[in-house]
Amino acid sequence: MTMRRVDALEAGFRFMTWVLSDGRDSADEVRGFANHLGMNWDEVEESPIRNGGTLHLIRDIEQKSSHLGPHVFAWFEVGRNTIFLSNVVGSGAPSPLVDSAMPGYRRYLEDAHIRVEERSRLQSLLSMQTSSEEEKTVVLSYLRERLRDEAILQELADKRVRTHEAQRGWESRLFWFLVVVAVSAGLLAAAKVLPFIALPFIVVGSIGAISFLYASGWG
Repeated sequence: MTMRRVDALEAGFRFMTWVLSDGRDSADEVRGFANHLGMNWDEVEESPIRNGGTLHLIRDIEQKSSHLGPHVFAWFEVGRNTIFLSNVVGSGAPSPLVDSAMPGYRRYLEDAHIRVEERSRLQSLLSMQTSSEEEKTVVLSYLRERLRDEAILQELADKRVRTHEAQRGWESRLFWFLVVVAVSAGLLAAAKVLPFIALPFIVVGSIGAISFLYASGWG
């Protein structure tokens, strides 16, 4: 069982929306995420999402998601904190408060291995002070799309790596198959021209040569 980066990101978006609405919005999506992690939804739903209850849930999510890979919690945190900080900025919080929160957000972006140039763009967008609800919605929507694109790019990069490793595996197996064929052919040829007593030494030497090549990384 695994989870894609973009799904973990969406889970972070939904979770923070659920928290900020006191459990009224995105409850179905958060329930699905909790069930995927093997969490007890009744306990999640009953936990106080204010006064420190959120921190307890986040620690539980981190623990439960660890078997899915470190990228899951990293991208969940990016989604969660994007919604949280956009809400802080949208509420008209003073610039010093927003600026003080940015180093923490930057760490979440780094943990998710988001490209350096993209981190700067995201932080600039997130810290924009907007004057209307419509502008806030547009900025947040654009932020979410940029993050989704970044998550998908990472998934594609992982897929290319897995494909390359699979190809190398086939090349390695083909190489050793050809080595065995060549050695077998050599032994058959040697059996016709050399004394029978020399064959054990040839077999041992051939096996030793193959082992040496394999240990040297030829395959």
